[in-house]
Amino acid sequence: RPTHPQDHRELRQRGSWPALAVVGVPLALCVVMAGMALVALCRSISQLTVAANLLALLLAGLGGALTPLSVLPDWARPLAPGVPSYWAMRGFSTVVLDGGGVVDVLLPAAVLCGFAAGLTVVTLVFFRSAHPKLTWS
Repeated sequence: RPTHPQDHRELRQRGSWPALAVVGVPLALCVVMAGMALVALCRSISQLTVAANLLALLLAGLGGALTPLSVLPDWARPLAPGVPSYWAMRGFSTVVLDGGGVVDVLLPAAVLCGFAAGLTVVTLVFFRSAHPKLTWS
């Protein structure tokens, strides 16, 4: 329980709710399509679990979702724009921290849509319903 007014701090969104949706919907689509692409590429549930966990940590870390980009090694910073989490963080930061609106997040949203489209292509190329996944072997 806060005893002093400054002890109670909240993160308040400064931007518009529609702008959050403009970033959130393509991000959700990107996450779903990443899962589908992994299902298409992996032969077993074990492979899928390992790949999903490793990629989630790698992409979140590289994109600035786990740590600020400024503390990443010099070699990693130029790679950050190549992962969806970078663009999601850029869009969400624009809305929540900077008070941005829909127009301000169109670029991050478009890039997330591009990632989702690329992952859709991977899924369509490699998914075979005739090849069932092995269980935990």
